[in-house]
Amino acid sequence: MDSIGQMVASILAKKVAAGATHLLIDIPVGETAKIRNSSDGLKLRKIFEYVGDKMGLHIEVVLTDGSQPIGRGIGPILETIDIMKVLENDPEAPHDLREKVLQLAGRIIEFDLDVRGGQGYAIARDILEYGRALAKMNAIIDVT
Repeated sequence: MDSIGQMVASILAKKVAAGATHLLIDIPVGETAKIRNSSDGLKLRKIFEYVGDKMGLHIEVVLTDGSQPIGRGIGPILETIDIMKVLENDPEAPHDLREKVLQLAGRIIEFDLDVRGGQGYAIARDILEYGRALAKMNAIIDVT
């Protein structure tokens, strides 16, 4: 099996084992990313969609700009600081990280058949701005 096939199998097997039925996969594309160009990104997307369909998963694959890091921090501690600033609605939070989070969360919310395309972003923004995302993160932190 080639390395792409191994990667797809590994990722999807873990998700199925965890009980996932729906999955959003973000594939950053850029010269310094693992996937260097949109042609390779589209090929990888088709592989994920094909294998996911055979496994009974509902998969959305999003190709995003991976030409530069998102946020200001590089490394787990600095990236966590950026994430917490976004969750806290801090005016100093990195705008690019906040926007990517809202775009991806919006797509996940749109897995719900009652949510029309495009509404997911607004719902995600409300969840973030009204503090519900931060409250959920704090609850997760409290149980670990």
